[in-house]
Amino acid sequence: MKRVLFLYKYGILGGVCTQLYHRLTAIPKNEIEVHCGFMGNHGAEDLLGGFCELHFSLDGNGMVELLEREKFDLVVIIDTEEYIQKILEMETRPRVVIEVHTSIERNLEYLTRIPENLPYGFITVSEFMREEVNKRVEYLEADKLKIIGNIIDTSKFTYSELQKKEGDPPLVWVGKIDDHKNWRLAMEISGGLRDRGVVHELWFVGGHTASGARSEEFFTYAEECGIIDTIKWFDKIEHSEISKLLRRARNLGGVGLVTSKGESFGMSILESILVGLPVVSANSGAISEISELSPALGLYELQDSENAIKMISERIGGWRDNSEWCTILREESALLAEKFGAEGMGREYWSHIIEICNVE
Repeated sequence: MKRVLFLYKYGILGGVCTQLYHRLTAIPKNEIEVHCGFMGNHGAEDLLGGFCELHFSLDGNGMVELLEREKFDLVVIIDTEEYIQKILEMETRPRVVIEVHTSIERNLEYLTRIPENLPYGFITVSEFMREEVNKRVEYLEADKLKIIGNIIDTSKFTYSELQKKEGDPPLVWVGKIDDHKNWRLAMEISGGLRDRGVVHELWFVGGHTASGARSEEFFTYAEECGIIDTIKWFDKIEHSEISKLLRRARNLGGVGLVTSKGESFGMSILESILVGLPVVSANSGAISEISELSPALGLYELQDSENAIKMISERIGGWRDNSEWCTILREESALLAEKFGAEGMGREYWSHIIEICNVE
């Protein structure tokens, strides 16, 4: 049985730990023993406990002790330079793969500091991210960088027949209230819809980590955009509840909105389409790769919010009365579920990990 250690700085309920969870549910039986190490525990234990051996409060020195005590066939480091630096100090280093999830430019700069003699290879989640890694790792050979998409929980994010509900259709925005996710643009687009007489609500889903100052800025800007009365902010919501909220938005004839300046994968877009909610998104990062897969996704350029307003106006409220739209969403949901479900994507991921472990 192969022994694999995953290392990530943040033991939080978020994108990376959610991916670890989905992968662990699809792990080949009796082939791999998985350990996961984090510097802190902020929900990861609740999510991953029982699926793997967990190691918390694992600073650089603690990681070195763990590696010397336990013999792993492979160590996978996810966007955490502190662990990389400590492994570089070891006389006998384990086989290392660097996994890249972040799409924020300043957080990718650590890649430029990884020496050629450390990583066996790299893994990332999209063609866009392949380019981002290649720009920063000049020595990287094509066969040492594997693209494997994220796994989506298709048991929760799944299509069910449309049940029309009465009420104002929502424009649904999912993410952290930060500059990268570009929340202000969502408010500006909502204000533009209001000016054109398009009745709607603006739902913000997530953002409970926003500081007091950022929360105040959030509501002040909503006032400036003239949309304070249309906003609902679901700041504290369990990930397992998001699918129900998206389904509720769909039944009201809502539309998903993405304003991000760059996405490594586009998880929230896929989750929305899987439940049958059409999406209008900025054409940034890896999002265009989803557009190639799904006609349920409309793209606009970040500097062209007028086009976003136009596309949303054409969809919101009325799409659910269009049989062609309903057919597209039902069929796209089935196709995306097959491609990004745990069985297919999980099998691809673990096959690659086992292959690396087996290299002599």
